[in-house]
Amino acid sequence: VGNYMLPNNTQIHFFTYCIHHDADIWKDPEVFDPSRWQEGFTPAPYTYMPFFAGPRGCLGKHFAMMSMKLTMSVFLRNFEFMPDFEEKEPEIDKGMAVMRIRDPVPYFLSPLEL
Repeated sequence: VGNYMLPNNTQIHFFTYCIHHDADIWKDPEVFDPSRWQEGFTPAPYTYMPFFAGPRGCLGKHFAMMSMKLTMSVFLRNFEFMPDFEEKEPEIDKGMAVMRIRDPVPYFLSPLEL
């Protein structure tokens, strides 16, 4: 790997948290900024890997993405979502493999007038 020789049977672990929060790749990596995903933005290969990448990636990633898009499209067409952050934004639990919100964030759903 690069200039390093690895012995046979060496296990290598990729920490996607580190890749997803690398300041050399992402502007303000610790900031939650959904606008960075607006039209026209495509991350460089292997810099965003929600299901890992390559031939040993997640077998269910295509089904998971399709299910999520279908479910979210139904909700977004029918409801307005308003988070109830109260006074501060939620704290992020930066675990070893998966990031998650430490405590649930309640949302208010209002039916859209169709």
